[in-house]
Formats: sequence, C-alpha cells, structure tokens
Amino acid sequence: MYDINHSCIYKRIEVDFANHPKYTKEEVDILCENTYRADMLKAFGLDNFYEDAINNMVITNYNLCKYDKGLAECMALLSKDDLEFGFIIMHSYDYFYIAHACISDYLKNKKVEDDHLQMLKGVIMKLREETEENVVEKVVEKNV
Repeated sequence: MYDINHSCIYKRIEVDFANHPKYTKEEVDILCENTYRADMLKAFGLDNFYEDAINNMVITNYNLCKYDKGLAECMALLSKDDLEFGFIIMHSYDYFYIAHACISDYLKNKKVEDDHLQMLKGVIMKLREETEENVVEKVVEKNV
C-alpha cells in the first residue's frame, strides 16, 4: 500500500549537508542515495526492494493520477509522447521528493496542492534547462 503520509527527507539532507565541512561530497552523495532508497521503500510500504511490487504500485498510481491535469502536464514535460513513462521518471532521484508529495495529495484529496505542483513543474523545468545547457556546452567544446 502506498504510504501517503510519508515525507521524503533525502533532498533536505542533500541541501543541509552540501557545504558541511565535516563531510565530503562523496559521503553526502552516498547518504542521500541511501536515504532516497529508504524513502522509496517507505513510500511503497516495503521493507525490501521488490521490483514487481514497486512497478505494480507505480502503474496503479499512474492510472489514478493521470486524470489530474497538473500531474499530466508534468508527465508530458518529462515524456511528451508517453505519459506513463513520464510518471515513471517522476520516481527518479531528481523528482521523487516532490512528486511523492503531489501523488500523495492526489490520492488523499483527488487534487494536488498548488504549491507542490508548482514546485514539481519548477524542478522539471530547471533540470531541463540545465540538461540543454550541458548539451550545448559539450557541442561547443567538440567544435572548438
């Protein structure tokens, strides 16, 4: 059963420890990755990783959430031609902390809170811009 009351903490750890003098970037990355995995398991109500169980819950949640206009827009931003794949991408490290809040809102209230939805859209757009900038930089470097 999907835990709509769980609050993801891995991104807070990333922000809080990013410039902490006591920890290296690698240590913070490892802590965040492990916490992301724990957050995922908790959200899916699991103690261990069961791929089939997670996949089934993701598809079940997609079939419920795809009717929300705002969530569908986010899915389309991530995968224009395949909303289900966009929903799956929302479970990746970069998006899950806020996607989980949006999914939980919808499963609780059949409506996503505006601030959560705007945060998710903002993160998607920011990462798209960064990706496009990185691609342009690499193309420019190769042509120089």
